[in-house]
Amino acid sequence: MKRFRYRPPEAMCSVETKETLRRLAREARRYAGRLAAALFFAVLAGLGPLSYAKALNPLFNDVLGASHGALSVAQRLRELWIIIAFLLAANVIAAAAQYCASYLTAWSGQRLIAEMRARLFERIVHFPLAEFDRWRQGELFARFEQDLQLMTDAVSISLPQLTQNTVTFVGAVIGMFVTDWRMALFLFIFVPIVYAAVARFSSLITTGTHRAQESIADLSSTLIEALGSVRTIKAFGREQHELARFTNRNEAYFGSYMKLTQLLLTQPGVVSILMLVAFLAIVVVSALEVVVFQRLNIGQVFQFWTLVVLASNPLNRGANFVGDLAKATVGAGRIFTVLDAPVENPAAPGAQRLLAPCGEVSFAEVSFIFPGTEEPALRQISFAARPGETVALVGPSGAGKTTLVNLIPRFYEPTGGRVMIDGVDARSLSLADLRSAIALVPQEPQLFGESVEENIRYGRLDATPAEIRRAAELANVTEFVDELPDGMATHVGERGVRLSGGQRQRIAIARAILRDPRILILDEATSALDSHSERLIAQALDHLLAGRTTFIIAHRLSTIRRATRILYLEAGRVIEEGSHQDLLARNGAYARLYAVQFSGT
Repeated sequence: MKRFRYRPPEAMCSVETKETLRRLAREARRYAGRLAAALFFAVLAGLGPLSYAKALNPLFNDVLGASHGALSVAQRLRELWIIIAFLLAANVIAAAAQYCASYLTAWSGQRLIAEMRARLFERIVHFPLAEFDRWRQGELFARFEQDLQLMTDAVSISLPQLTQNTVTFVGAVIGMFVTDWRMALFLFIFVPIVYAAVARFSSLITTGTHRAQESIADLSSTLIEALGSVRTIKAFGREQHELARFTNRNEAYFGSYMKLTQLLLTQPGVVSILMLVAFLAIVVVSALEVVVFQRLNIGQVFQFWTLVVLASNPLNRGANFVGDLAKATVGAGRIFTVLDAPVENPAAPGAQRLLAPCGEVSFAEVSFIFPGTEEPALRQISFAARPGETVALVGPSGAGKTTLVNLIPRFYEPTGGRVMIDGVDARSLSLADLRSAIALVPQEPQLFGESVEENIRYGRLDATPAEIRRAAELANVTEFVDELPDGMATHVGERGVRLSGGQRQRIAIARAILRDPRILILDEATSALDSHSERLIAQALDHLLAGRTTFIIAHRLSTIRRATRILYLEAGRVIEEGSHQDLLARNGAYARLYAVQFSGT
């Protein structure tokens, strides 16, 4: 089945960007109070640097005596101390306000991102299995790591500083118009040029960020696949092949990242040169204002120059902040892509409850086609399993056995026909109730990096230690767990790596025993056990199967003989149905498979 891969356009169109920003604004509404307070403090912090410009005029004209009608020495010193006190107070207030603004913004942003991270995980774990299969693990991992990190950097660092610098810029512009509106208007000739440069770089940065994020997703997928397939890689001697594949993805990410870095480093340089040209032009014009037109004095000129510097610095740094926010918008858009994906609803409104299941399972003309494929995996399957019956599914690889049992707990939804539980269409049942009545023991058991006891408890979280111990005894887990240093408290390692395959399988069986389900699905649950362990667990399985409707994907003769009925599947169809002896007597497809696979002839 073809894997889904999100491929963005060369540049995020303005419609998508605006929609992403609108969604972020809606997400941030619940923090409106803190953000409003942060904005107020950011305004105070942004006004702080303007105090320097305010102080220069009296400093040059009054204290230093640059203007006519100079003050006395005592008056100059008094004026100097007033200016010093003003600057000190203004900057202390600005520093405190900057701290408050940054903290409140960071708290709101981090809280928002933490909630989005939790929602992202919730969305993924509630993916339908078909939807989950469309995504590579590396792509989902990149959403949690790189994309959320882009948002974290933006809201924790760039957003509060951008707000503060915007206030400083606006205040400086107003001050320039108040000081000399003619020079201010002349300076604004350069504004469209600077704006065009920033807009162009923002577009290129958005495109570059898309490419870099896709490259890191490819790299993460390659890494995760390799780490999960180390034994296969070594068995086939494909270390160099995997190294070459990883190196290619690594170089692709390096190239994408460096192109993005070039844009990020070039943008402030270009803006700085444009601002320098504007400042030099202002120096010339201000000199004419003082020397030729005599409309300004030295204090006013230095005040205006200071305001120009105060305006140019936020504009130049703002280009970096805008770039960070553009990257954060890309990250947010990629996260919203996952949050908008379809999910299962464990308790959909109007769903029927399954409070006392009997375990009757019936298929009525059921067909299934995997998304993105044309060939049906199942074709008009019809049969009924009575409560307490054990049904073995037999057939060649790819016949549809696993797909069939995956329809029972609604891992997949049938594309045709109905799967019924106790006579009710499974699609109309509460998903939580349905799955609480089912236990699954896969061929490759999935264990968590917790203790043996916690892995068994996963079958029923409210189970007592005595119940867990009883399940472990029935599954023959105690035979090996009592010899471990910490007994049931022994940690099994990631995915149970510290245990053998047979031990992992027995823990999975104990988990199913503890769940005490009405419907049991065994994907050849004894395949990983040696003959000794299989004999020990056979009696426990007999007790487990009693009174439960059981579906067994069987590959061993001992498992098949335990079944009360056998379904032989081939090419997605039920070709034969009956008991072991009945099917052998027919001398059909099952008898031929038995002769080749089980009797050794």
